[in-house]
Amino acid sequence: MRWRIAGWSASVAGLAVVALAVGTLINIYWEQLEVIDLQVELEGQELVEESLEEILEPDSMEPWLAVAVYSEEGQLIGMNPHFHETAAQAALQQEGFGIFRQGDVAWRVRSFAMEDEGMIVVVGFDLTDFYDTLGDLAKAYAVLTPLILILVAGGSWHLAGRALEPVRQSTAAAGRIGTRNLHERLPESDCDDEIGRLTLVINDMLERLERGYRQAERFAADASHELRTPLTIVKGELERLLTSVEHPPETEERLVSVQNAVERLHRTVEHLLLLARFDAGRAGGERIPLNFSQLVADVSEDMELMAVGKSITVNIDCAPDLMVRGNTGQLRQVLVNLFDNAVKFNHPGGRIELCAQASTVTREVRLAVANTGSGIPAELHNRVFERFFSADPSRTDRGQGLGLSLCREIVRAHGGEITLGESLNEWTKFVVTLPKADTTDPA
Repeated sequence: MRWRIAGWSASVAGLAVVALAVGTLINIYWEQLEVIDLQVELEGQELVEESLEEILEPDSMEPWLAVAVYSEEGQLIGMNPHFHETAAQAALQQEGFGIFRQGDVAWRVRSFAMEDEGMIVVVGFDLTDFYDTLGDLAKAYAVLTPLILILVAGGSWHLAGRALEPVRQSTAAAGRIGTRNLHERLPESDCDDEIGRLTLVINDMLERLERGYRQAERFAADASHELRTPLTIVKGELERLLTSVEHPPETEERLVSVQNAVERLHRTVEHLLLLARFDAGRAGGERIPLNFSQLVADVSEDMELMAVGKSITVNIDCAPDLMVRGNTGQLRQVLVNLFDNAVKFNHPGGRIELCAQASTVTREVRLAVANTGSGIPAELHNRVFERFFSADPSRTDRGQGLGLSLCREIVRAHGGEITLGESLNEWTKFVVTLPKADTTDPA
């Protein structure tokens, strides 16, 4: 924006300077030409009153003027030595003033009739100095115009920078504001201008957004916390009821269905509570150096047992002794969610590819979990990490759309990132990168 303003200002100034220069040159040309014509006119009127000897006297007029005398038949009677005869003859063939050019010399000429003597007097004005002056002026404009453009562009760039400084500060501040620091506001300007009023409006909007977000955050945290205890009681009672008493098959089937529903609800409440803690910045947990390879191996064993029921082939390529610094329970939650999705959204007889390697260039540990299946439509790739989002809303048996959101919060809290890789040939791949930790890092 700053360069565009400077460019626009320089362009407008350039057009103005060029227009001014051209207009000035044209105006000077015609104004001075009128002065020359007036001088030629006065000189001619005086000469027609004089005798031939007085007219042709060498010192009778200014050096830039010249005169020639012709008969009525057009025969040259006499002329000044520095006058061009062809220029004088050209004046005989036209009425009024005319300009005759021969080489580098131009003459402003006009003829005057000496009726009593039967002669014609031609007066010429040497335009050499006139054109030299106009040429020097044009050269001066040609030199000054770029300098003026540079000065205008530099001044515009400086002024635009000062004018846009509040915009840059507001942009930087707005880029830093997120769910973790909604309390921050844009820097307010002391000037009562459009930018200052816009900043006030945006800050008021941020104030309203913060209040609404905090209310929703408290509601989610409070509701999740209040639901944990009754759900735990219901879950325990159902387990006790199923194990302590023999039930008819139909009743037992219904109790198992209720137990599964309560389990899903309990898992959803736990996810909501953990997300609320992350939003409030209170779910960091203890960060210690841990063997990520061992953690992947432990969780993979459970995943392979889940995959056996769907005849899914699991291929694991995990480098040994991959060290990261983090919370074991939270990172285990990430692995469980990714592996669980890889099984759930696979098809019978499908495949799961798991690869965990370390990068020596970026000092990162990279985990890729890919599975076959129906894939995720390209238009939904940007939404897979949204809370309560499901690529297939009709399938209510596959969770509540909180798993990937929770994974992203956990990974980001560990200084890493989780992304959705390219989906090729019905393959879906999620990639997790975490900072690599040295074994010598203090706990």
